[in-house]
Amino acid sequence: MKKISIISPVFSNVLRIPEVSAELLNFFKDKYNFEVFYYYTDKLKAGVIDDYHFNFIKAKSEHNFNDCVVDGFKRVNGDCVIVADLNDADYLEYLTKLLVEWEAKAQVVLVKKNPSNGFFGKIKNFFAKIG
Repeated sequence: MKKISIISPVFSNVLRIPEVSAELLNFFKDKYNFEVFYYYTDKLKAGVIDDYHFNFIKAKSEHNFNDCVVDGFKRVNGDCVIVADLNDADYLEYLTKLLVEWEAKAQVVLVKKNPSNGFFGKIKNFFAKIG
């Protein structure tokens, strides 16, 4: 079974982690093995699912989104790596679109939300050159 790795810097937005984790268990059930790396700064709330799929990494206060993504790429073991803000309301739709493209044999799948900012803004020129 193919394995999906998700890197999700949530920082202080930890309230939805239990709900999102339960939804991910249901979403990936019988389709893929998966792992999630949550990067957080605030205290985790009660109800966090204690399951081998979920890895909780305490980010330092000076870490930004890019730092978490780089660290996440060092930790992942999946056949496919997705960087996602799992606090977005449409994250399941986002994951579905990426996985459909990946299963269609795309080697690199990027979905732009705001390409001029953050990690994707820094790498957009690289992917434009190899595309």
